[in-house]
Amino acid sequence: MKPVLDAVVKLVNAIRSRGLTHRQFRDFLQSVQSEYSDVLYYTKVRWFSAGCVFERVWQLKDDIVSFFHEKQCSAECEMLEDTE
Repeated sequence: MKPVLDAVVKLVNAIRSRGLTHRQFRDFLQSVQSEYSDVLYYTKVRWFSAGCVFERVWQLKDDIVSFFHEKQCSAECEMLEDTE
């Protein structure tokens, strides 16, 4: 479970840590009329945070992959494209 959590946190941080990328991602979600408007940060303070982050990333999986392919940064989303 730890390697998956680390990969998801790295993916979320790649989106949220840079202001421009974060704004572009929110605009992208709005343009594709996604159900959600953003991804959630993982915090170790709350025990249920990991579950919420996993669920949101899973629900936005296709949109995240499309966003990174559009930006030509497919290395960040290799984990989401792996079928195994």
